[in-house]
Amino acid sequence: MKIHFKTFGCKVNQCETAQMQSKVLGIGCNLSNPENADIIVINSCTVTANADRKTKQYLRRCLRLNPNAKIYLTGCYVDRAGDEFKKDFSKSQTEQVFAPNRCSDIKFFKNSEKENILTVLGLLPSTVYRLPSTVFSNRTRAFVKIQDGCDGKCSYCVVPKVRPKLRSKKIDDVIKDVKNYVSAGHKEIVLCGIRLGKYKWRVASSEWRVVD
Repeated sequence: MKIHFKTFGCKVNQCETAQMQSKVLGIGCNLSNPENADIIVINSCTVTANADRKTKQYLRRCLRLNPNAKIYLTGCYVDRAGDEFKKDFSKSQTEQVFAPNRCSDIKFFKNSEKENILTVLGLLPSTVYRLPSTVFSNRTRAFVKIQDGCDGKCSYCVVPKVRPKLRSKKIDDVIKDVKNYVSAGHKEIVLCGIRLGKYKWRVASSEWRVVD
């Protein structure tokens, strides 16, 4: 099966796409361009109106290029305005504009469901391999997501509305990911999070924060 991933937005989104790619590669799927893909996964951003516009433009492009592909839309735009998006791209509307009787099956899933990408896509292997992601294979830097969520109350920012739950990655898993990327040849590791200052992980009597 051939799958195409497209990412908009921040380094956290890039990390989450990398994890999704690793999981589908681990069960024997191949990455592809949008024209030849069986499945297209678009990881959206909604931090600005321009980000919303780019996501919609890319979805329209995919519908034109490959009307038979199954398209899955995820990311912060879905969390913020999934119902609005479904209305804008309802099956009847897209059939009229793009490909009568051949419209792609557009499905939506939230940020919180990205970890279960294999289930979302209907791929249920007996064994899942954890692989270094190929998304960073041609780069010196690799990105490791260690934190998610923001509980800030900034009136100008939509992020706390779409990623409100504070979560920190286990320190052992952070170290494991870093070692995997170093083994893959990366010279620089960038720790990513929605609000890195909120990273916290307690082991016995010790508490780990980003500064440690």
